[in-house]
Amino acid sequence: MTKRKPKFSQLCNSLSVWAIISACSLISASVFAQVDETLPSEVQSTESPITEPESMPEPDITTSDVPVLSPNVPTQVGRRADKTVSLVGNYGIYSFVIPGKKGAQLTWLQSPSTSWELDYFSGDYGLNKYGINLISVGERVIVARYRKYWSSSFNLGLGLGERTFSFELGNQITDNIPGYYAETGKLIELSRYVFDFSLGSRWQFNKGFILSADWFEISIPFGPARKKAAIVDRISNSESRKNTNKILDYLNYLPTLTFLKLGLGFAL
Repeated sequence: MTKRKPKFSQLCNSLSVWAIISACSLISASVFAQVDETLPSEVQSTESPITEPESMPEPDITTSDVPVLSPNVPTQVGRRADKTVSLVGNYGIYSFVIPGKKGAQLTWLQSPSTSWELDYFSGDYGLNKYGINLISVGERVIVARYRKYWSSSFNLGLGLGERTFSFELGNQITDNIPGYYAETGKLIELSRYVFDFSLGSRWQFNKGFILSADWFEISIPFGPARKKAAIVDRISNSESRKNTNKILDYLNYLPTLTFLKLGLGFAL
């Protein structure tokens, strides 16, 4: 059986198909190239340009919108710093040993938080019977004090001074003492040094007006006791003289206490 050779017509048909496919490919490529040249640049680019976001406008804040404390408004510390010297009168609501003591304070302000003051505080108590003055007992405390302010008004005071008790005997007693001389024996004085501690508050207002309160103050005696009691030595009864000296010595060792010491004054 012999092989059949392909016919010439079939070979021509295959070449024709190949030529048509090739021609179509060339035509398609030329057409797409012309289309790309005729399109505008905005259409040719398929990617959208990236633009930066617009910045938000900053709010317009003026100084009038912000509350600001006026520098002219005085504070408690500022009022105290304006005046360096003050004078205050004091009265003790509850005092021991002698009640109802009164006095005065002269203060020099070293800084808005510290001050130095000289304090005078005294009172007396009289024992009367049937309208006759038998005896009068007085107490005097003089203190040089350093005061430290821990806040705008609250403060702590530390000081050193002297406390003196005095006894003034009435004529009904002295007239019955043999050999009594008024210039030598009428006055009995007991003195000791004291350490003073206080806790208080102090407010200073406009125009220099001052209101103060020492909530608690104690004066603790220390050092040698000093006694001026010539009249006691003239007591004829030795037992009475001994007991009187014991009472005076005991009194000289008692501390002085004051609760609610109120003050009213002004700054110079």
